[in-house]
Amino acid sequence: MKRRRSVITAIGPITCIGMGVENFWKGILAEKSGISRISSFDTSMFNAHCGGEIFSWSAEEFFPPHRLKRLDRYAQFSVASAKMALDDAGLTYSRGQPQHRFGVSFGTALGG
Repeated sequence: MKRRRSVITAIGPITCIGMGVENFWKGILAEKSGISRISSFDTSMFNAHCGGEIFSWSAEEFFPPHRLKRLDRYAQFSVASAKMALDDAGLTYSRGQPQHRFGVSFGTALGG
């Protein structure tokens, strides 16, 4: 089997220290943690009360209203992140392009 190389050409970060390449990188350079007391839900029944939350998310920037009804928040993150990565790479996707030329690697700690 012939080994094929792949390369990372772009990223689409949606993180607690910044969303999008520019804000994410600024957060890293500023040594921002993004970890704070969780405020989006009641943590009293859990041992952990701190975490990295996404506050600046606006799904409407990425999806028309009829799509939002079918995607939970984590699915929205994954699709928006892939779109940001394509934009970051300067690529556009259309049905005429060979699908095997694109790939997305998605990572999350506890989402979904």
